Amino acid sequence: MNRISMLYLYHHDRHLRSFYERADLVHADGMSIVLLARLLGLPLRRGHRLGCMDWIDASMRRAAARGWRVLLLGSSTEVGERAAAMLRSRFPGLE
Repeated sequence: MNRISMLYLYHHDRHLRSFYERADLVHADGMSIVLLARLLGLPLRRGHRLGCMDWIDASMRRAAARGWRVLLLGSSTEVGERAAAMLRSRFPGLE
């Protein structure tokens, strides 16, 4: 699901909105979110954008070291299994 669809659902689905409102951290994961925020008058800049490629290595390294379990959500089962195998090979001990 793309970012704009998630914004639409946030405003139209009370369950998704409740999920986000309980989150400790929500970030802008793409420039489309930053640009939309600017159009709405919010003071976001490029520096506010944080995509998964910016934090994946540090997060997976920490998860492996601390024994945290990681959930991969989205795509097909086969793609998820391949992604999990790649992450486990790069970060031994990752579950």
